[in-house]
Amino acid sequence: MIQRAGYYLLRMYVRAGLYFYFRKIIVHGRENIPSGPVIFAANHQNAFMDALLIVYSNNHFTHFLTRADIFKRSFIRWLITSLNMIPVYRIRDGWQSLAENQKTFDSCTRLFFKNEAVVIFPEGNHGSQRRLRPLTKGFTRLAFESLRNNSQLKISIIPVGINYSDHQAFRNSVSIYFGEPILANDYFHEPIRREATHLRDELAARMKRLITHVEDADRYSEIIQKLEASNPNYLDPIDINERIFKIEREEGRGRPPLRPKRNAWSLLPFHYVAIAINFIPLYAWRKIKMRIKDPVFVTSIRFGVGIFMFPFFYLLIGLVVSAWYGPIIALSWCAVSFPSALFLRR
Repeated sequence: MIQRAGYYLLRMYVRAGLYFYFRKIIVHGRENIPSGPVIFAANHQNAFMDALLIVYSNNHFTHFLTRADIFKRSFIRWLITSLNMIPVYRIRDGWQSLAENQKTFDSCTRLFFKNEAVVIFPEGNHGSQRRLRPLTKGFTRLAFESLRNNSQLKISIIPVGINYSDHQAFRNSVSIYFGEPILANDYFHEPIRREATHLRDELAARMKRLITHVEDADRYSEIIQKLEASNPNYLDPIDINERIFKIEREEGRGRPPLRPKRNAWSLLPFHYVAIAINFIPLYAWRKIKMRIKDPVFVTSIRFGVGIFMFPFFYLLIGLVVSAWYGPIIALSWCAVSFPSALFLRR
C-alpha cells in the first residue's frame, strides 16, 4: 500500500515535470487500453524518457523492464525498484545470468494476475533514427510464459508509438499513439515458435504505422533529408508515413511552402536572464553532461536533473531569502525562478 501510494505521488510529480519539460504532449488511442493485464510494446528512441511517457499516459499501475546491468549498485537498485523497474538480463550480461530472467517472468505473471501493466521495448535497445528496428521475441516469451503459468489470463499487447519533434531538445513536443490491442492468447498454441514469429510480425506492422518509419535503411539519410525539406510534423505519423511513401517512389520531389518559424531573437533577453537565475544548477548540469557517454541518455538525465535539482535550488535560495528579507521577497523569488527555466534553450 505504501509503495502504491508513493508510486502515484511520484507519478503526479513526474507528470507535472513532463508538462514543464515538453512544449506539447499529445496522446492518441487511450480508448484502446483495456482494463485487464497489458503489455505496452513501444519503440525506443529516448532511453528512460520513453518509459516515463508511457507511465504518464495511461491509468494502469505500470512497471517496466530495464536492462539488468543498472541494478548493480545498491542505492540505484533501491531507487529504480521503487520506480517499478524490473531487471531483464541479456546475453551480454553473461549466459549464466539469463536464467535469472525466469524470476522476471514469474514476477510479471503475478503482476498480470493483478491486472497491472508492463512496458517492454521489443527492439531490444535504443536508437536515434526515425525507424522501427527489427523486433526481438522477448515480448512473446514474456506473454507466453505468463499464459503457461496461468492459462486464465487474457493478456493484451498494446503497440505504442512515441514520436518526438526533436528528442534531444529541451521544450520539444511529443505524441504518444496507443494502437489497437493484440490478444496474446490468440497466438498461444502449437507450434509455439511459428506463432511467436507471427505475433512479432503483426506487432511490428502495427508499430510502424504509429511512428515515423523509414523502411529503406540504405536510403535513410536521403529520405530524411527530403522529408526535412518539407517542414514535417513528426507528431503525426500518418501524414509523415504518407510523405515517406511518396519520397521512396520519387513522387514527392516538390517542396511544399515552408512554414514561418518563430522569431527566437525576441526571447533572447529572457534567455540571458534565465541563465543568470539558474547559473548554479546549469553549471552542475553541464558537469554531469560531460560524463554521459551515450548521447541517447542526455535527455532522460537532463529531465531528472531538471525536476529534482532545479526546484531544490529554488526552494533553498527561497529559504535563505526569507530568513534575510522576509517571506514576501522569498515568494517573489520563487514566482520568478520557477518559470525562468522555460526560457533556457537547452
